Amino acid sequence: MRISRLASESGKIIKDLRQVKVSPYYDSKKVAGMRVEGVAQDSILALAGIQNQDVVTMVNSQKIDSYQKALQVLAKARGQAELQVSVLRNGQPQLLSYKLQ
Repeated sequence: MRISRLASESGKIIKDLRQVKVSPYYDSKKVAGMRVEGVAQDSILALAGIQNQDVVTMVNSQKIDSYQKALQVLAKARGQAELQVSVLRNGQPQLLSYKLQ
């Protein structure tokens, strides 16, 4: 029963991520982060506090200035106990912090 529950949740995570669109955000002609769009209200990202039009600028103090950098930083974050995500929301910086288990 526990395995089937995990499988159903992982399917939901994959479905949620497929609906999200990520595009470069430019500031002074340089990529300053990645804009997130298509976050459904009941998605895992929404539960984590990410909103449509948020610009992810840093994860664990590492700048996010390309798709490749974002993937590298997220891969490193998997084994860490805490995750800090810096976002620009409506032009204002915000810090989202998570404890991972």
